[in-house]
Amino acid sequence: MERNLEAVNVREAVNAVLRIVEPQLIAKRLDSVADIAPDARLLADPRWLHGILFTLISNAIRFTEPGGHVMVDIGYPEGMPEDVVMLRVGDSGCGMSPERQEEIFDPAAPSRHPAESDAGGSGPGLVTSRAWARAMGGDLRVRSDVDRGS
Repeated sequence: MERNLEAVNVREAVNAVLRIVEPQLIAKRLDSVADIAPDARLLADPRWLHGILFTLISNAIRFTEPGGHVMVDIGYPEGMPEDVVMLRVGDSGCGMSPERQEEIFDPAAPSRHPAESDAGGSGPGLVTSRAWARAMGGDLRVRSDVDRGS
């Protein structure tokens, strides 16, 4: 698939994905918060950005217990150039051990969480999402605490 970079309105991209996953949010009684300025833009391939957001938000929903929350926001990392933005997807879910965090981007790593087996595993979604992020000049990272979310 060929990369097609353009200025993408991040709020619109996030809202489009939230509309798609809304039935799952409702079924699990999850609150969702998208704290993104209306004019926030990223230079990205819109299809790849949509796929990355869908993967991350879907995983956040999958690994969050009913009544929890999923959030998406943009941050501007301290000490980085002004054009560097951090798009964060977070949840109040089960979190991951440091060992699992190292494995989730490895296509050969086994699924270890019961919800991964029930829902088809982390599969190629995170691996592909990281490849797309890197192809657009970014990266995909994880920060998680067991029983506190990711």
